[in-house]
Amino acid sequence: QAAQESPVILMPNHRSYVDFLVVSYILFSYDIPLPVIAAGIRKYLFNLDQSISGFAPLEFFVEGLRSRTLKSLPPKLGMMHMILEPFLKGEVYDVTLVPISISYDRVLEESLLAHELLGVPKPRESTTGLLKASKVLRENYGCMHVNFGRPLSVRQLCEGKLNRSQYNLIPRDLPQKPNAETEACGSWLAHMIVRIQEEGTLTSPWSLMACVLLQVPTAALTEEGLLFHQLTEQTLWLRKLALDFGAHLSWPDELLTCFCFLQELFSNEFIFIPGRSSQDFDEACSLLKKCKAVHVSLWDVTVSDTGLAVLSFLQELLKPFIDSYQVP
Repeated sequence: QAAQESPVILMPNHRSYVDFLVVSYILFSYDIPLPVIAAGIRKYLFNLDQSISGFAPLEFFVEGLRSRTLKSLPPKLGMMHMILEPFLKGEVYDVTLVPISISYDRVLEESLLAHELLGVPKPRESTTGLLKASKVLRENYGCMHVNFGRPLSVRQLCEGKLNRSQYNLIPRDLPQKPNAETEACGSWLAHMIVRIQEEGTLTSPWSLMACVLLQVPTAALTEEGLLFHQLTEQTLWLRKLALDFGAHLSWPDELLTCFCFLQELFSNEFIFIPGRSSQDFDEACSLLKKCKAVHVSLWDVTVSDTGLAVLSFLQELLKPFIDSYQVP
């Protein structure tokens, strides 16, 4: 709908080579014209109005480069100024900016980025390297989340911040170096887009656990280790803190995952109907709730004060099977 009213600029964060493929795939899936991708190189710079006259959005990464550390980079302002120029000159009535936040559990280039951070030169890109890298796609990289932010009107955002009358005195086809006022507005817009991208990202449990492990002294990890229940408790504490701070979390249904794992593990010990893991889990929660052993909410299953006796009894029944499977 926005593309019918004004030129649309898609502005994703940049964490992986997959970023631009993901955005194009989503637009293709929703029968939206594929974007024209600008890489910030001079040969890609063209008149904004002409490039989008076919309602194809323009896409560029405001950070310029892929982040090697997976955190936001300071925005590059060159492309932002070029986007503002057609609006300032009156070539287009408005420009719509769409911030896009792409979050990964793991990026495909994680080993490559680690080597680059250690000082290993980035390998040259080639067709042979691409074919060799195809084996990377066989691994499991977890979840990917793409969040399209609310479309932003440049006309509304710049109202009262820019005086466009100065551009009426110069022919439109002549390039004009942005003045201090325009540079300040472009910088503000670019930094605001990066902030919106950050607000739209999702933090995974693995990131929270990594934060917890980074706080543990190296000697303690290598010599004593960290008990699983301690890691769980600290991760859950950090989860609550992140939610209190307004962060968005990608929190998978871990309890169901554990249930399915145990069900598969004990498939030779107990009889389960294939394909009914989710229903079995719901039934188990319902029974535990019925005997007031747990509290079940939309997001959590927590132990009640009176449920410890029931859960301890059931745990002891299952313990011999767990112990026997731990024996080499």
